[in-house]
Parts: sequence; structure tokens; C-alpha cells
Amino acid sequence: MQANKTLKVLAVGAAGPSASLVVPELLRRSVSVRAFVHKSEDEPTVQKLGVTDIVAGELSDTAAVAKALEGMDAVFYIAPAALENEAEVGKQFVSAAKQAGVRRVVFSSAIH
Repeated sequence: MQANKTLKVLAVGAAGPSASLVVPELLRRSVSVRAFVHKSEDEPTVQKLGVTDIVAGELSDTAAVAKALEGMDAVFYIAPAALENEAEVGKQFVSAAKQAGVRRVVFSSAIH
């Protein structure tokens, strides 16, 4: 990656308790952050953090995931608590990230 290129990071679960702590630090470091939130009602929460690029959708929705990953260099992924089929959803997400050309994924989950 070129030194003068702004890093673009997708923050999955940006309105949640963990990712919402990381987002402000990414912004402080001049990273371009896109938030992926579960529902549109979560958008004001991430807007208060300073994020203006927001995609709402289900992790199981391949179209929403593809839209969120488009143009991203990296992903900060925090799996939601009690996500049904958590392991499979996570594998599909990482596969979609690879397909989208994402170079790095920070993946956090308590696979059940």
C-alpha cells in the first residue's frame, strides 16, 4: 500500500460495545472508516462516533456484505453475541473479504 493512500477500514458491529471503542481511534489516526451495522436504527450511534459511511444489513446477506466490503483495505470484525451459525457466517465473511480484495482482517469471535 502506498504511504500517501488513506487506509479504508470496515468496522463490523461498529455500534456494538467493542467496535465502538476502536472506531474513534481509527478516525483519530486519519483512517477512513465505513461502519457495518445490523440495522438502520444503529446509524445514529456510529454517526455520533464520527462515521459518515454506513452500511446496514445482516452478516448473512451476501449483497449487503459485498456492498460493505467494496473498496476496503482492511476489516475489523467483531462477531455479534449469540449469532446463529456463527462459525459458518464468519467463514463466509472472510471468504467475501478475500474476494473483495481486502488485505487484512482482524477477526474476533467466541465461536460457539
